[in-house]
Amino acid sequence: MDIRNETPFEFIALPGYDKDGLEVFTNIVKGTFAIHGNRSLAISENQVPIAMADEYWGEPGVSPVKYESDLAVFKPSTDLILLGYAYHPDGRKISRMDVIFGGGSKRKKAAVTCAEARDRIPLALMDVFGAKKGLFGSENLGNGFGFYPRQYKPRIDFAGTYDEHWRTERFPFLPVDFDYRYFQSAYPELVSGMYLRGSETIFAENVSSSGPITADLPGIAVSIETVFEAKSVHAKAELDTVILEPEENRVLLLWRQMVPCHNQIKDIRGFVVGMSGF
Repeated sequence: MDIRNETPFEFIALPGYDKDGLEVFTNIVKGTFAIHGNRSLAISENQVPIAMADEYWGEPGVSPVKYESDLAVFKPSTDLILLGYAYHPDGRKISRMDVIFGGGSKRKKAAVTCAEARDRIPLALMDVFGAKKGLFGSENLGNGFGFYPRQYKPRIDFAGTYDEHWRTERFPFLPVDFDYRYFQSAYPELVSGMYLRGSETIFAENVSSSGPITADLPGIAVSIETVFEAKSVHAKAELDTVILEPEENRVLLLWRQMVPCHNQIKDIRGFVVGMSGF
């Protein structure tokens, strides 16, 4: 299969199935951008690879997820994610600090706390989850800005029903009541409800020793051509994930496209990835 990536970003094409059990290709583009002081973003020389599996802050399954896998089949809107630390704007030690983060029409304010005053507080401390009714389907007791665990409400409610009927009539495909919103990985307040255009402003306060962060997304449009044996399908990839990492002075953007190709996978010859607007 021929892949021609005409962008500086990471790309992967994954065969799979949609929620109806039909064959699709999910095409994912991941771009890394450096934050400049004038609100602009520049394409980074060091592009972060596509995350093939979840990465944790500590022990897997016990500590919060640092980076969720990038391999979701489809997301119906844009996730806004913030990773890093809380700082006092005057550089003082803190045991509590309000953090503000958002982009587009979304804005969230929440406090991060710790037992003893320190120079900075990991935002991951906000991702502390408790079980009221067992592991799955429990209410989320965290209030963070990072990745929202799959097993907590309301996210788990979108996973569908895995019962005897599903096991005998549907397995190994997703249940009929599966909702793609299950793949939205941000905290509910930071799921945009629509796709960002990619030119919005993102902002954060009290997450950097250098002061507030304001950055304009670069306005890049990503398109992918899927080349079949007898035709080509050219379509836009949607910006569905924005990750701000102040400690790394960078923003990660992910674009995704799901291409229907039921009974046609053998006819796909390759992909051409392009971009415009930068």
